[in-house]
Amino acid sequence: QMMAGAEKIAFRLPHVDFSMMAKAQGAEGVLIKNLKELKEIDLLTPNRNGPLLIDVWIDDTQSPPLKTRVDALNTA
Repeated sequence: QMMAGAEKIAFRLPHVDFSMMAKAQGAEGVLIKNLKELKEIDLLTPNRNGPLLIDVWIDDTQSPPLKTRVDALNTA
């Protein structure tokens, strides 16, 4: 919506903490709120006994990297 200059969507999806849902089911879950936290994750931990769910919060005020491509296509 933001990239196209369209009107704002009239609703917001509720926040779901998927890392907590993973933990509730016995898996490992990590919540990432910024780039520093993402860089601190040790993905190669040899003693991990199951899946790792990484829940990354995304800033909804920022345009995605796709914007550059869309802008280029609009000029063609």
